[in-house]
Amino acid sequence: MSLSFKPNFKKFILYKCSRLFFLFSPLLITGPLLADENNVTILRDPRGTNQIKGLYLDKKSHYKNIERDGKRQSIVLIKARFERKGWNLFYKNKWIYKDHVPAHEFYIETTIEDNLSSFQIHSIGPEGEIERETILVKTPSFSKALLEEELSQKRRSFFIPTIGVKGISFNEIEFEKSNQHYQTIGVGLNLPFGNIGIEALYAFYPLNHRSDPEQFNPLDVALHTGYYFNFPDFPWKVGLEAGLFYSTIIKNKKSKGYENVLGFEIKPIIQKLFRNGHILGLSGKLSSKKIGGGVSFIYNWLNRYPIYISAEYERWDFHYKAKKIDNESYLFSIGRGFSLF
Repeated sequence: MSLSFKPNFKKFILYKCSRLFFLFSPLLITGPLLADENNVTILRDPRGTNQIKGLYLDKKSHYKNIERDGKRQSIVLIKARFERKGWNLFYKNKWIYKDHVPAHEFYIETTIEDNLSSFQIHSIGPEGEIERETILVKTPSFSKALLEEELSQKRRSFFIPTIGVKGISFNEIEFEKSNQHYQTIGVGLNLPFGNIGIEALYAFYPLNHRSDPEQFNPLDVALHTGYYFNFPDFPWKVGLEAGLFYSTIIKNKKSKGYENVLGFEIKPIIQKLFRNGHILGLSGKLSSKKIGGGVSFIYNWLNRYPIYISAEYERWDFHYKAKKIDNESYLFSIGRGFSLF
């Protein structure tokens, strides 16, 4: 009896070849791409909630090393297109797209200094609305483990706890003038729709060392909504807020001070916006019972955790239960924003 192994041998060779092709085919397909270390990937928020509407970017590009101003730099040119009527694009302190120019493709130039670099673009609307987007440029050697963290963008809705120091000068005709200083705690809520802001501040701990048994603990609450004008051009922003305020002094004796005062106020605002997301602001307060003003700075820490620093002054001047209220106060506070949605 004779046996033949040729059919089985052919099947064995075909099986081995197919296995090798299956194992190495990904390398054959992606080899040219991996071989070019200058390739970069353009990353945007995958959910789309923090993307500038109407802005389209190529997902792939490459960088090249050049000499500029005596320094070696790695630059990337990203092909872009913007389609949004009435809106313009601002980048690196200059306009890169104006609405009156016919639609066309253009390039955004940025530099990379690490395996993951970022840059920010502003979109300015017809009524002065501002949208920001942070775009990431990733090299092939970047670790994907950090990607989701880096894509977390600064949102415009925040819960803001604060601490601070408040000084009040009680200057009422019926009583002896006195100065008090307090440690304060506060909370704020900023919502993007309608530019709504809610603030509450409580001066809970007196810092004066005094034997006077009378205690005063001011409490202030405010609700505002605002409108921002479409002038002047970026990076300046001018707005007007209006709303209600409530103020009372919680005390253990019925003497100086006031209780349950409610009023209407307006707040003119001017802001300087920086391309890294920081904001410097000046504001005023005008009402029938007080005037005041303040300066604030929002530090856009890592594009995600804004730090709020502010200093304010108020002058109260009104009549309360046949008493003349003529008080002054100042406040210095610092807080941190936590994004809500």
